[in-house]
Amino acid sequence: MKLEFGKLTQKNAVIIADEWKYPGIYSFYDMTADEDDYNELIDPDMRGETYFEVLSGCELIGFLTLNISENVADIGIGMRPDLTGRGLGTEFMSSCLNFITKKHRNVKAITLSVACFNIRAIKVYKKLDFKEEYHFDQQTNGGNFKFVSMRKKVSLE
Repeated sequence: MKLEFGKLTQKNAVIIADEWKYPGIYSFYDMTADEDDYNELIDPDMRGETYFEVLSGCELIGFLTLNISENVADIGIGMRPDLTGRGLGTEFMSSCLNFITKKHRNVKAITLSVACFNIRAIKVYKKLDFKEEYHFDQQTNGGNFKFVSMRKKVSLE
């Protein structure tokens, strides 16, 4: 599947924020589960230039957040709920990584944080050479949750 990246539109931000509902334990990732995340996503000023939509043709399939500091790209990703758990994560994440390294050639590493219970995502990240750095607790979604920080070195071509 050929994926295209662009600045997240207000229309698609509202769709992600209000309509994307994940099943079971993954409802943790519903934007309505955390007021701060929700507000950042739907407010264009708060979103700034850090949110990108991921499209397949005209179809919204995901989003990417990208913050770069000192040649390190810290990212967050989300796939449309009906596409998760179907073996598409590696291809989706690979496309995100390619977008980042083409757009920002000076990036030397990519970091992300993921909830420890999200074994599916952790498996995808490890497959793409992300290494676990450290575990931490974070107050979010009305509770305290365990997360793992992961890092991937970017090879210079």
